[in-house]
Amino acid sequence: MTDAPAQPAEPKADLDLFGKAPKGRADWSHRRGEPRLFAILWMLFLMATSGIMLLGVAAANAISPSVTRPAAIAMLVCAMLGITVLWPMVRLSQVAPQHPVRAAVGDLVVMLPPAYALILPQAFWFLSDWPIAVVLAVAGAFTVWGVLVGGVLALALATVRQVGRVSWMLVILAVTLGAPVLLGVGLVGSPARATNADPTPWWMASPVTAVLDITRPRDATGRSARVAARHWRELGATAAVGGIAWILAGVAAGFARAARDA
Repeated sequence: MTDAPAQPAEPKADLDLFGKAPKGRADWSHRRGEPRLFAILWMLFLMATSGIMLLGVAAANAISPSVTRPAAIAMLVCAMLGITVLWPMVRLSQVAPQHPVRAAVGDLVVMLPPAYALILPQAFWFLSDWPIAVVLAVAGAFTVWGVLVGGVLALALATVRQVGRVSWMLVILAVTLGAPVLLGVGLVGSPARATNADPTPWWMASPVTAVLDITRPRDATGRSARVAARHWRELGATAAVGGIAWILAGVAAGFARAARDA
């Protein structure tokens, strides 16, 4: 007596976060990469970072630029790390979306406007009282570094089968935090005087130190901070590198799509 051939196991149902199966589709692949849940998590993260500023003001029991500026800088640095480190870390730990470039653009649309809502009010006198040029430069730093990291992330998601996720995350960490590490060990850069309006050498090469340099006090100029033409040139150079990353991501996504369709 021969045993009957084993029946193939039915494929496991693809369920969402709430345990629901898709209607009219085999799985949730059409939703992967959508920023819906990510948008909620991002808003919660920004609420937590804004709490840093509120705690700093509450601890000082006073509201003045001397109190709010350090708290605002800490808040902005945390928000910048959310865009340049936590975002790619979250996306690289998930299933790669079918359209990585579109997914990265959608994430940027979700992240940047709420970040601007934290940045722009810092021009008010009862908050950081920074000049409007400083506030716009900080917003520009968030934009160009978001574009750069988004381009690298889209490239990573398009080539994740050829290059490991950990390797891509290490690349992103090198891009975003490499300059502070080199500055810390003294391999690059040199200290700048507080009266110098130009960027501190190498500080604009990282999103974290870019925020610190743009908001750096320059008391000798008669202002709390000051943006020089070189700041804008450095931001423009970062945006250009980001544009190259997006072009490469588009090309890689096109090859990956052609390979799937073949």
